[in-house]
Amino acid sequence: MQPFSQLYIVETVGDVYSRFRSQLSKSYEPNEEEQITVLAFEHVMNYRRIDLSLNKNEKLDENHLKSFDKILTALNTGKPIQYVLGNSWFYGMNLMVNKHVLIPRQETEELVDWIVKDIKASLQKPSTILDICTGSGCIALALKKEFPEIKVIAIDNSEKALEVARYNAIKENLEIKFIQMDALNINLDIHPDIIVSNPPYVLNSEKEGMDQRVTEYEPSSALFVPDDDSLIFYRNIAEWGNKFLLPGGNIYFEINEKMGKAISELHSQLGYLELIIKKDLPGKDRMFRALKT
Repeated sequence: MQPFSQLYIVETVGDVYSRFRSQLSKSYEPNEEEQITVLAFEHVMNYRRIDLSLNKNEKLDENHLKSFDKILTALNTGKPIQYVLGNSWFYGMNLMVNKHVLIPRQETEELVDWIVKDIKASLQKPSTILDICTGSGCIALALKKEFPEIKVIAIDNSEKALEVARYNAIKENLEIKFIQMDALNINLDIHPDIIVSNPPYVLNSEKEGMDQRVTEYEPSSALFVPDDDSLIFYRNIAEWGNKFLLPGGNIYFEINEKMGKAISELHSQLGYLELIIKKDLPGKDRMFRALKT
């Protein structure tokens, strides 16, 4: 791969856009090529998608070309674009991410959107939300942004992850209480109206078939659970919620598409009602909600 900065014939936005996509084509699907290239231009040039078309004949200087070289070199190692750039968009916020936190995903945005709609439709607004396994803080931040008046508490067992979450909260000017705590040993004397969690839920046996950009770069402790105890996080969180979640409160989870029935049965056994498994946009069982009686 000859660097952009040495290809003096490549001078315009349109030229670099085409060549950048071309050099990604061996490793990415066409829609991924396009998305990654747009993110790279946003990072280097502060260009939106529409700007690429409007300014396709604009000449780029050598510093810009070197920046594109650096991004492409990192991408060719398999590193996800979000970690290369150090940020990821989530619910209208450009959040910092690094190797200590998962990259926020679309299905998690859909979970947040479900909660937001439920809160807006409720007659009595919640006073406290607890986000368990907060990671980058994306869920907690999005809910606090939507409902500034609601107290949001977020826990994670990783102090490195909480450093990222705290940075994002400061950046977004959102007041959230972050606590280092293991989701398998919750010790909080609070009674939230809502519990939400995107816990580890990928089976160890599923690792072999996963994209190496996920398995080699994203934190495995935030992804994987043993096959012989796949509900370990759901069970511990649901049991804690059964004691501390306020009556009439809801518990929400992002789930493994294979676990919906088992998670529903678990909550039924604990006495939760109104058990709902919700599909994401691609049609997979990805979200779960239950009511505490």
